[in-house]
Amino acid sequence: MAGFGRRTISINRKPAGHFVVYSSDKRRFVVPLAYLRTKVFQELFRLSEEEFGMPKDGPITLPCDAAVLEYVLSLL
Repeated sequence: MAGFGRRTISINRKPAGHFVVYSSDKRRFVVPLAYLRTKVFQELFRLSEEEFGMPKDGPITLPCDAAVLEYVLSLL
């Protein structure tokens, strides 16, 4: 398609100003970057590092299921 001047769009792209995390049950969440400064996300990242280690090539997985993460996001 590049030869015809068309652009391809990736379905897996995230909006600017957001990051992607996964819950322990493998659900994908797109979260605003502003949430990085919150105490709850800082603690979730700390717990994630303790449980899973630092991600090398894969996504960040948080140590909670999707229901808990949805609840946390609804509070923020």
